[in-house]
Amino acid sequence: MADCDCGLHVGAHLVGLCIWIQEKNGLGPGVYGRVFDDVVAGVDSMKDNQSEVSLSLQKIAGSNDHMQVAAAMREVKRSGKDALPVLMEALHGDDPLLRDIACAVLGELGPDAAEAVPRLIELLHMDAEETRMAAALSLMRIGADSLPLLKVTAEQGAGLSRFWACWAIAWLDPSLLTSEMITCLKAEQEQPTSAVTPFAATEAICKVIAWQLKEAD
Repeated sequence: MADCDCGLHVGAHLVGLCIWIQEKNGLGPGVYGRVFDDVVAGVDSMKDNQSEVSLSLQKIAGSNDHMQVAAAMREVKRSGKDALPVLMEALHGDDPLLRDIACAVLGELGPDAAEAVPRLIELLHMDAEETRMAAALSLMRIGADSLPLLKVTAEQGAGLSRFWACWAIAWLDPSLLTSEMITCLKAEQEQPTSAVTPFAATEAICKVIAWQLKEAD
């Protein structure tokens, strides 16, 4: 399986994506944190670590400073499975803004967030580009537990949901990509349907080429 510990590169994606989600929804610093306050208010039985997760998400949602967002994400990651109840509640909630932030952050938990895979697959089919990107990135970061449903989406899906599934598979294990999936990636590279997909497609195709060269040795 290809190495999917993408380090600073994926970290930059995550931080930029969280800030982009705020900007797409017309939110300035502090506004989104107040939305999150409303969701978690009154939950007196929440464990200390879950309270820390809540505070970290407020920092992510309420800041447009890259360093602050990155630091808050590291705090969520350190909480491990204790972060899941807060994140899963937001992922299944009615607030699309909170959902997208949780969607982007869940991947920081890696395999501990495997239970979120079915919901993240559903979000690949959303119309909002930032939601699809956040779901794809978290599915990739969760790792091998994402692959069965990603393969189904890549084989049976259509449009950008299929593209993002192929993109995630390329990062996780390029050997699983069929010729049709690679064609899907190349189509977005050559004739993109959004501003982001040609760059994402190029990343994925580079992963495929690197794997092919390694196999040829």
